[in-house]
Amino acid sequence: MAWTRVYDALARVEDLEPTDSGVLAFGAEPRAGGILVEKGRICWAVAPGMQRRLKDLLAARTSERGIDFDRIYERCLANGSLLGQTLVDEGWISASELEAALRTHSAESLVALCSKSGEPPSWTSRGSRGYLPRFTFRPIELLLEVVKLSAAEIQARARAELAKLDRADYRGAAFCCDSRYEVMVPVATSGELSVRELWSLGRWAMQLPLAARELGATPQFVLASRGTDTIAVWWRAELLFAVATEERSSVAAFVAQHLHEAG
Repeated sequence: MAWTRVYDALARVEDLEPTDSGVLAFGAEPRAGGILVEKGRICWAVAPGMQRRLKDLLAARTSERGIDFDRIYERCLANGSLLGQTLVDEGWISASELEAALRTHSAESLVALCSKSGEPPSWTSRGSRGYLPRFTFRPIELLLEVVKLSAAEIQARARAELAKLDRADYRGAAFCCDSRYEVMVPVATSGELSVRELWSLGRWAMQLPLAARELGATPQFVLASRGTDTIAVWWRAELLFAVATEERSSVAAFVAQHLHEAG
């Protein structure tokens, strides 16, 4: 997995003007694929060879529902209608199931796009003319969906841990520091974070335990300040957690929770 290319592409989307729409293309030819963006949100990612994958994802969701899927698919081709929307309109899947399938398809397409070598993707603007999709995704949502493709069990553990500290004034994340990944991989978040903020938090948090170990200590839990934030950093197996808050009065909750779990 080319994680750095995934981060860079999604951060590039975040850097666009909030009113801009267009395509972040991964090649000079239209068929090379790209990320379609509408006003800061991702409509979908399109990669060569992935055109039929969405059909497979939708078929899997209806496999035990007594549906003649192929007949509906052929009808949609003949009528020029959208397969996913037709399945929703006829009650075979829910809108949330369609959204999940679209998100997975875009995540898989993004992996395919970022796995190719070559020049960095280029942006072509459509101005304020968007694509009017039914569902769009924040870049960080697509990043976490990419993680789910290869580390669903680790992501579930990380989300369960962060849920214990679910408060409005907390912003945090979990990062997998496993040797099978060439970089530290963010696997779960809590609170509002952008891709760039997430990446910055992880790199900063990683320095705390490393610095302490250089001094001869092996800390399981560290508190530190960065700007107006107080940040708690701790390990759970291969997962590094970092949670920030501007409310210093709530820092005791970090410590109490960690001591309780450690006990």
